[in-house]
Amino acid sequence: MTFGRRAALSGCFLAGGLGIGIWGANLPALGRRASMSEGDIGIALLCFAAGAVLAMTNASRLIARFGAGRAAATAAGLFGLGIMSVTQAGSMATAAVIAACLGISFGTLDVTMNSEAASLERRAHRPIMASLHAIFSLGTLVSSMSYGALVAAGISDIACLLLAGGLIAGGALISWRGVPRIPEEAALAPG
Repeated sequence: MTFGRRAALSGCFLAGGLGIGIWGANLPALGRRASMSEGDIGIALLCFAAGAVLAMTNASRLIARFGAGRAAATAAGLFGLGIMSVTQAGSMATAAVIAACLGISFGTLDVTMNSEAASLERRAHRPIMASLHAIFSLGTLVSSMSYGALVAAGISDIACLLLAGGLIAGGALISWRGVPRIPEEAALAPG
């Protein structure tokens, strides 16, 4: 296992945690901005979950074609762009579509980064999964606390979403460079 590949995967777990933390922390502001009731916010969360389930059940195709690491880095970048797009939700319908897209990118990220983690753990012959999930949780903690502190200091929720989404997308681009260009399975196949 190379350090670069482990660092790239850590970046994907961090991106997932940062995105989930800011998405959750921003839900009340999203509700106000889009004039959504509590029930409407529940529907947006349902759309997120539906998108995630759809993606999770189909992520194996992306892994087979591009490799888990590349698919994870790509999904992390799309998740960051999705976080930025939450700033455009001005109605319930727009919020629902954005939430579904966020769910698709997060569901893909979740399955692909965990698949890559399982592969790296097998190669390392030692447990690494717990530390990666700790990085995810740290990202959630940092982004939700930072969002709260920045909003309390007068920074707009939109600026927070744009900043977080940009950091996530930028981190994904860096992670992209640390993963193999072709799926390992394809590289090892005879022929």
